[in-house]
Amino acid sequence: MFARRYRLDLDVVEEAIELLPVERYSESDDASHLDEARRYLAWRDPDDVHLAALALKLGVPVWTNDDDLRELPLTIYTTAELVKILGV
Repeated sequence: MFARRYRLDLDVVEEAIELLPVERYSESDDASHLDEARRYLAWRDPDDVHLAALALKLGVPVWTNDDDLRELPLTIYTTAELVKILGV
């Protein structure tokens, strides 16, 4: 669906995904930043709080098309922006 939506070659997308450094985290890993994330998001979308807390803890940008996360003091990339930046 992603490749089709952005008119990308499926093989290129799959290859790019395989190169991503993926790490798993549990909800307890973001506990130190939950209150901060709630201050930004709880009134907008409480379902985004754990993702926001982890991003705040790690100090990493977020890849999302969800406008609610634009409240965070972090860099937010939409899919279209990443496709353009990565030249996929």
